[in-house]
Amino acid sequence: MKVKKSYQVISIILSLLILYFLVVQIDFRDVSGVLTKVKPGFLIAAFASYFFLNWARSHRFFHLLQKKISFRELFQISLAHNFINSILPARTGELSYIYYTRKTGKVGVAGGLASLFSARVLDTLSVIILMLFSLIFISSSIADANEVLYLTIAGLAVVLALIIFIIFGGSKISKILNAIFLFFSAGGKFDRFPIGKKILLKFDEALVLIAQLKTASLFWSVFATSILIWLLIFLRVWLIALGFGLEINFWQAIFIGGLPTLVSIIPFYTFGNFGIFEGSTTLALVLLGFDKESAISFSFILHLTGILIAALPGLWSYIVLLYKK
Repeated sequence: MKVKKSYQVISIILSLLILYFLVVQIDFRDVSGVLTKVKPGFLIAAFASYFFLNWARSHRFFHLLQKKISFRELFQISLAHNFINSILPARTGELSYIYYTRKTGKVGVAGGLASLFSARVLDTLSVIILMLFSLIFISSSIADANEVLYLTIAGLAVVLALIIFIIFGGSKISKILNAIFLFFSAGGKFDRFPIGKKILLKFDEALVLIAQLKTASLFWSVFATSILIWLLIFLRVWLIALGFGLEINFWQAIFIGGLPTLVSIIPFYTFGNFGIFEGSTTLALVLLGFDKESAISFSFILHLTGILIAALPGLWSYIVLLYKK
């Protein structure tokens, strides 16, 4: 517990330091100048694309959950879940998806956990692949392109190894977890926590459900949907950038949106991922050749606009699901 608390404190301090370092460098006159030149058509298109994005997310979960929950219910869950996830720290908002799917009475905790984990692994794979493609088109305009390319390829190799191990080695993972549990139980350390055994059983069930991705038709279907999801996410980044006058192409938008996504895999204890998101977005823009001041200003604009887009339909879905029996 002490290690966990130390990590929480360190990550909060780190994010606040990054946030402070970035904020003090913003010239708010430049920000106000940008806001006066907003092109609303692009922002409306970005908002509209968010609904297509959640349609694709719902479609993926619909198949990962073996069609046990209706598409309409999953669409509402997706809107609420993504809004909650955008404001809570350390990706704790992910738990809302498991809560909402369980609340339907059609899927248990294991089913929700398995489908969420499968989606997140495929998300990571999709982002890395799309970033590799983007680097092909923008390598001439990016600083330290070779280093970024090598890191991306290394990340792809790790994710692929993880996918293969989890899908085909689920029984081994289960044995390892059970052995660890039995080791601590023998020492009496789990005697006071009988819930530990129940959690372990849920993980075992989840691993069995994740193994369904061995089915080639299901894997390629949800993987293709994952690619579509991230193309729509990067399209939204591009539209927001154009809406605020940042002239970039679509491949640059993938790089700008992909870097903070990969950084966010690490569960920093910051509300809304503030600080970490801005720092990684600023880094992506600076690597693309934008001046530091413009990069910092846009990182905040992109983050706040993304949260606002998610909040409008997300709050509505949250209220509907809150009072739904």
